[in-house]
Amino acid sequence: MFNLKKGGEIMKKKYFGILIAVIALTFIFSGCLQQAPLNNGGEEETTTVVLGDITKAKYDFLTTGATNLSFTGIILADIGKGIILHDATSGIYVYDSSFLDTYGVNVGDYVTLNATFVYYYNDIEANTFKVVKKGPINETLTPVKLNIELDPEWLIKSTSNGDLLNSSSDPASLALWLYRYVTVEGTITLSDDGYTAIEYDTDTGTSCVEFRSFNNALDYNDLKSKLGNPATAVGYLGAGYDKWQLCIWDSNNIEY
Repeated sequence: MFNLKKGGEIMKKKYFGILIAVIALTFIFSGCLQQAPLNNGGEEETTTVVLGDITKAKYDFLTTGATNLSFTGIILADIGKGIILHDATSGIYVYDSSFLDTYGVNVGDYVTLNATFVYYYNDIEANTFKVVKKGPINETLTPVKLNIELDPEWLIKSTSNGDLLNSSSDPASLALWLYRYVTVEGTITLSDDGYTAIEYDTDTGTSCVEFRSFNNALDYNDLKSKLGNPATAVGYLGAGYDKWQLCIWDSNNIEY
């Protein structure tokens, strides 16, 4: 005859074992998700903004070609042909010259997008998207100090049609640093190609990144007249001609 008490104990042990297995698998899976190697330059970004994870969206696109990506960010800058949307980790270029007017938002507001990314030369950009949510926010973004050497081998090369010509040597670092809001303390110099740049200290020596101007923020002749002078520049990291660039969109974002 079946013992109800004994049977109940067996069922309890069975369900308890299943519960322990599910918890263990969840722990392992979540741990794996957190182990993507991100070169963060040795310090945390000092901002209280907690929004969507743009870095993860870019990483998923780079590694799996993921589409229908959803993320939230603050509008960091209007650069004429589009905006830079940034959250607590990194940013993305949203290609739409009338974005602010179309959606009735301003620099400093937040928006949530469902977007598809595309490759365009060295860029990753959102040019197919839908605004899901928008509104003002009482938070500000704070730039992180650039103190690592930006490797050009991280960059993706493609045609204007998005046909890939190479793969990134480090998609995790590319996802983090491309369009990241940074401050750079260094010296005005010329790059190996003869373009104005800023040389800065890293943990292993020095490096330099070329300037790129939006909204007529920089006078390149004026920059050349200040070669050798110390400077502090605030911008976001872009890429062009297979090189990293420090993009300045406001003349007040550089001090000598």
